[in-house]
Amino acid sequence: MVFGQKPDRRWNAERQGREAPSDSGAHSDPGFLRGERSVSAFLRGPLVLFSSSATHRWLALVVVALTTIAATLILFGPLNGQAWFFFIAKNGMRQQWVFNSGCNPNSRPITVTYDTDDPSNGSATYGALVKQVHDEWNQDGGLNINIMTDITTAGANITYYQMDVNAVNAYLQNPQPGVIRVVWDADGAVLQNLGVDPENVLGIGVPLAIDNNRPNEICSGLMILNGQLIGSLASPTSRQQYYRYTLMHELGHVLGFAHSVAGSNSSSGLVQASTQDYIPVMHPFAPSPPSLTKTLTDDEKAGLITVYGQ
Repeated sequence: MVFGQKPDRRWNAERQGREAPSDSGAHSDPGFLRGERSVSAFLRGPLVLFSSSATHRWLALVVVALTTIAATLILFGPLNGQAWFFFIAKNGMRQQWVFNSGCNPNSRPITVTYDTDDPSNGSATYGALVKQVHDEWNQDGGLNINIMTDITTAGANITYYQMDVNAVNAYLQNPQPGVIRVVWDADGAVLQNLGVDPENVLGIGVPLAIDNNRPNEICSGLMILNGQLIGSLASPTSRQQYYRYTLMHELGHVLGFAHSVAGSNSSSGLVQASTQDYIPVMHPFAPSPPSLTKTLTDDEKAGLITVYGQ
């Protein structure tokens, strides 16, 4: 997802079923949230595509913009339509989490853990933001999808793990079924280690398929929030807005959601809507600034019910 202005070009499509290297334990299909090279510019400046080293080229190949299906619908779909799209695995099937079967013997909900450096650790304000995001994907108080950990008031029951470069590498080698690890990359070291320029990317959501024979089955997940970029925003409100929006968007990717259709903004540099309520959470471009009360659109809720409704 891009903030403010859309890029002049796309680097391939958000390809599904791309294999991790042979010494890794998982397939990865990341979605991402991009920023710019400076805090003042990343809300409205042009997108700068990152390059990767040969060592980490495998990840760079999958950290890209849109699914092939979504890209096609952007070009040929209705100008003002909203929709939801899921990643498509290399076997042609929709990627989604599985429970009590295949590579994930665990039942719902998915356990979501946060980095010890995450702003929610020791902060009731950020803990409340985590609760809001989890409640939205769970549709608590309404549909009760129960897809991920329920968070109590102010995030009192959030579980924390230290997720430095070594811990992230170890997790990618041996992902834990039924678990999503959220990383707060405070200095950009984790992203740099994966060949990603931390000046350009606000977040990455990586659904992991552990069984090579069933690439459509998501069993684990990893999210990296670019704390270096989000934390550099001038005002506390801005930091909270982009933390919440990035977390909500990237959790969608880890659940299998690809980017939504671009709607009427396929030829415009800015997101245009009478209200932010009409902009999907999974839209490839984000409003500036994001709303602290943003919820899933009706279409996104329909996708959530269709795939994960009980």
